[in-house]
Amino acid sequence: MKKRQNLDETLKETMIKFVKDNRHKYPQSLTVSDLSEITNYSKNSIYSLLSQGKIPFAKKLKGWRVPRDTFLLCWYSSEIDTSI
Repeated sequence: MKKRQNLDETLKETMIKFVKDNRHKYPQSLTVSDLSEITNYSKNSIYSLLSQGKIPFAKKLKGWRVPRDTFLLCWYSSEIDTSI
């Protein structure tokens, strides 16, 4: 149990460092184009994931917008269900 907890903490610290190191590459509010670039998915696939609610915290304002830091943490920790 202790090893699992240490692994979880190490993973969490690594993910936070990764997001901090890479966040400057993208705006705070990600667009479909940004998501497509990050994930290497087509824009149509991104639209499908968004419309199915599989990308957390996405909002449709003037087009879809997703908070950068939240998305990066979720994406790189594999908490996003990408089955279309």
